[in-house]
Amino acid sequence: MTTEVELMRQVREFIRHPHVWPGGYPKVLIMSDGAILCAECARSEYRQISYATRHGLRDGWGAAGVAVHMEGPAECCAHCSTEIEAAYGEPEGPETIEYSVCEDCLLAIAHGETDHDIGAAIKRELAGRRGHFVPGVAPTDEDPDGAGYDEFSWHDCELCRSGLGGSRHGVTLLLQPGGGE
Repeated sequence: MTTEVELMRQVREFIRHPHVWPGGYPKVLIMSDGAILCAECARSEYRQISYATRHGLRDGWGAAGVAVHMEGPAECCAHCSTEIEAAYGEPEGPETIEYSVCEDCLLAIAHGETDHDIGAAIKRELAGRRGHFVPGVAPTDEDPDGAGYDEFSWHDCELCRSGLGGSRHGVTLLLQPGGGE
């Protein structure tokens, strides 16, 4: 466990050097309530932070530690609202494409079966990219479970392109970053 003396040493070091050296990665001060402070606010409120930290106060001014903000969304200073950008920004996640598919395509995706019709449709949709299909879609207000279920529809299946009426289910194509093979 970090002592109050060690925490205050970290706070002083953060105020003097708000970026890691070498590398120049931004650091943030994490407060006892989980809020984030920038170096300028830590400097201007040092006495408040020191008192709350040394006395173990849980009023939001006590320091919990200093961290390097490597990646993720920009953090906002709780005191002055300055945005603290991450060194590498937000990590790139998979690109997604949602489809409304027939019962046959849903079962093939759920069970990993790729007969010649559905296998050809999946290959066509991938178009040389790396990825795979998963049942379900992103939740919405109208569909909080993310099932993408429509009990009956005359719309074509968006995967095998069957024009037969029937139930439609949501599936998602997850494409790997970097894409092509």
